[in-house]
Amino acid sequence: MFGSLAWKMYLVLKRMIEYVVAKVMTTTDVDEMFEWIKVYLDVRIEFRDEYRNEKGLGNGPKVKGNVLNIKPKEYFLSLYKYHVEQGGPLPLVETNIAESKNGEMRRFSQKANQTKNVLKTIGDRTARKYAMEMWAENRREEFQGNGSVKSDWTWSKVPQELFQLLFDNGITSATFHCVASATWLGFTFRAKDNMVLLYGNARKMKVGRLQHVFVNKMDNNNLKFVVKPVQHHFIEKLGCFSISETETADIVIDTSRLISSRPLETYYFEETNETIFNIYENPVGFIV
Repeated sequence: MFGSLAWKMYLVLKRMIEYVVAKVMTTTDVDEMFEWIKVYLDVRIEFRDEYRNEKGLGNGPKVKGNVLNIKPKEYFLSLYKYHVEQGGPLPLVETNIAESKNGEMRRFSQKANQTKNVLKTIGDRTARKYAMEMWAENRREEFQGNGSVKSDWTWSKVPQELFQLLFDNGITSATFHCVASATWLGFTFRAKDNMVLLYGNARKMKVGRLQHVFVNKMDNNNLKFVVKPVQHHFIEKLGCFSISETETADIVIDTSRLISSRPLETYYFEETNETIFNIYENPVGFIV
């Protein structure tokens, strides 16, 4: 083994790499590096010729082409001397410098599908995040009051199907007010204003589009919501959720069924034709 051509090529390669990865080089070092590169390429060609017919290395029956041929990256070794003379030792200008920064961005990007263009992934996600936050902030400015805001609700004009749903859940004109918005635990719930609620249990999260808000006439902290269940799925690339409408009938939930005390703003993103939202608080153990 130690007298084989493969071992000789390994020793030459090892010596050449010592020069290639050096961070400080003299002009003599540059010349010696170039000489070792030429020796390596000569041995590499000799190795190719000697093992050309070896099964699995040369033109064996299960190998397409000759895997021993000189590769473009090996040919580029002959250009190293010029680049060192122009730009200094290679470790100072190698692509790993940029890749290391890319690695930091990947760590910040969490679940990014595009690892080669991670900056674009982060940029897209950040743009959507800020767009949603700006939209939510602008909407909140319109609702500065801490109490409930009356709506134009008229019990006599409620559709029969909705009236029956409310009656079955104990919501009547004698017990509840229908309001345009109400505050609970410091969060404002706004009816029919592109908000969704997270409800369900610790094993399965459900999402519903907020339709109506009802406040008990005797207890302002007793709220009930009419929501339209929607389908949701997590978009790993964007780090947010997308929702789609369903044919499921409206349901009534109260605050005890919420797994997030915060109503979430949705944002319609025209570029992808999607309605998206972010979760700001993560209840322990729930499955999305």
